Amino acid sequence: MATPSKKLYKTKEGASLGGVCKGISEVYELDVSVVRILYVIITVLFTGFPLIIYFIFYLILPDKYEQKRNNNSNLSEDYTINQDDYKY
Repeated sequence: MATPSKKLYKTKEGASLGGVCKGISEVYELDVSVVRILYVIITVLFTGFPLIIYFIFYLILPDKYEQKRNNNSNLSEDYTINQDDYKY
């Protein structure tokens, strides 16, 4: 049985800054503290370049809860039943 693919979102709930590290931790099922520590180590090793990557992710990634709210509202608007199709 195939597992559903997880999408990368930024998550405001439990986020310290922009929610990017929290979103990565949810996708890869890691503790958010581990992701943050690894991010700081990588930032120090690569002299700040990952800060630019973080900012780009912050701008590009959709917010998880806004995306869910939009999907639920679209579902209720698009779901209509034509009564003529169900006459016997």
